[in-house]
Order: sequence, then structure tokens, then C-alpha cells
Amino acid sequence: MRHSLLLAIAAALAAGGAFADEPAEYQNVVSLESLEWMLGEWSAPLPDGKGRDLVTWRRGLQGTVLVGEFREQRGAATLHVATAIVMPTPGENTVTHYMFHNDLSMTGSLVLQRGNEFRWDGVRRMRGGQVWRGRLQQQRESEDVYTAQLLIADKQGEYSPIGPLVRMVREGGSESEPSDMPAAEIAETNPEVVLASERDELAALAGEYERYWGPEPQRRQVKRIEGSTETIVFYDQAGQELDRHTVSISVSRQNGVRVLTHPAVMAAGPNETISYVYSLNEGDFIEARGLHKDDPLPPNNVRWKRISPALSEKAAR
Repeated sequence: MRHSLLLAIAAALAAGGAFADEPAEYQNVVSLESLEWMLGEWSAPLPDGKGRDLVTWRRGLQGTVLVGEFREQRGAATLHVATAIVMPTPGENTVTHYMFHNDLSMTGSLVLQRGNEFRWDGVRRMRGGQVWRGRLQQQRESEDVYTAQLLIADKQGEYSPIGPLVRMVREGGSESEPSDMPAAEIAETNPEVVLASERDELAALAGEYERYWGPEPQRRQVKRIEGSTETIVFYDQAGQELDRHTVSISVSRQNGVRVLTHPAVMAAGPNETISYVYSLNEGDFIEARGLHKDDPLPPNNVRWKRISPALSEKAAR
């Protein structure tokens, strides 16, 4: 992902407040209220000058989290790059930020503040297992503008800046330029827009998806969604079916966040359900687990690749 888009994460991590003399040390940001100033849309030019990075933040899940959508716009084409969730850390006076990237990497971070300076300290775990530590150093210039610099830690833990200093501007603010973002894209990121019906959403999800997991040779799972029914089939390394389960599902939008709900397969009673955040990315089904209050799993990003109709259920990898 481009440096400027990584720096745009700063929109989620800057806290509001007066521009007073700076205290000596950074302090943890402890509540979502400190972050609500950044609700709305932000943008910055792409490094090649041929488009813009777009960031939209809104409240989600009845106001218990903040949700960010990150896009890269070139003309009329807009590419979804990442989705972020910011929430209070249970039992701690900190705020945790999770970001799910379209390359299947995941970032986790904490937010700190010192006067009108803000710092995001985080770890990004790549799909192949590689891990790197990064830091966003940012400074608010006004209610509508902030600057940010990305730093990367070396093996000795020393941080060095990489990439340019990026100037993020609030869309519609005093220093913004007219947007050529397509109306359909604006509607998709606007929490006030009336969302599609459950039937339309289930129709968009209909089909087969697969994923592989575990050490080589990996095992395969197939997810099949038909109407309001989901079936998961489990295979061993040789492609033989091990097990399957079928549940009824429902989908909804909670303050603009897609949520899928189904009965807990191992539930002790008939009323126990699980809900998790999901999205569709270029046709693939993305589960953002551990973010909904009714999802017992730890935070994790699970991607199911959509299968073409010609691929049989037991086809080899």
C-alpha cells in the first residue's frame, strides 16, 4: 500500500482538543470521544499526482466503534484498499485500532497524544507471517488539516522516516478542493444513505467460496451461500470430506457496517447466536472476526476466495 495511504490511517488516530503547550510525555488516547473530530471524509493527492487517497470515518455498531474506509481514486475508478475499526480496549484506558488490508495483512496499534501531536505505534502482520513495526507521527494544523510522517523501526528499535510528509485535508472544509468522486462511491461510504435490503445483500453473497489453512499440505474449506442458508464443508489434505454443517443466516447493516448472524454451531441452547463483521472485496468474502460484541473469536482477518462455477467442490488446489 502506498505510503500516503498508510499515513491516512492518521485520520483514525488523531484526537481532538485545544492547541495548548505540549506536555513532556505522550499520553494514551482513552476514549472514542477524543477521536470523533475526524468523522467525515479526508483526502490527499497520490504521489504521482494522478489521483487521490480517500479516507472516510463514521460511527458503527450503535456508536461503540469507529469505522474507516480507505480508497484510492483514479478518475472514475475507485479501489477499496482497507477497512479499519477503532474501539476502546476492554479493561484498559487505551484505544485499540485494527486495520484489515486488501493484501490480507492486518495492523494493530495504540494511539498516543502530546498536545497537538499524535503518535500511532503499531505492528503490521503480513500474509506470509512477516511482521514490521511502524509509527505515524502527525500534527494537527487546524480543524480541517493535519500532516503526517511514516516511520519504520529497524532491528535495533530505532525509527527512521520513510516517504514524504503528507498533508490530509477534510473534504468540504475551508481548504478542500471540489471532489470528482462518483456519487455512487460517496453513497457507499455515507452512513446516512439507505442501504440495500437483506434480500439484495444475500443475492450478492450467493455462491461458493474456498480457503486453505494449516501447514502444507493445507486443508481446504468450502463455504456455500444459497438464499439464507450457509453450508461449510471441511476436507482433509487428500481432498476427502471430513465434515459439514449448515446454518440459517441473516445479514444487516449496523450504522453502515455489514454484519452476518447465524446460530452458534456448538451452542448449548437454541437462542445462542454469533454475529461478525464482513465485507465483499472484488467478489471475495472477508470475515473481520472478533470485532462485533457477539463474536467470541479474537480479532482476525479471514478471506474466502470466490470459486468459479466450473470449479467442482472437490477440485484439487
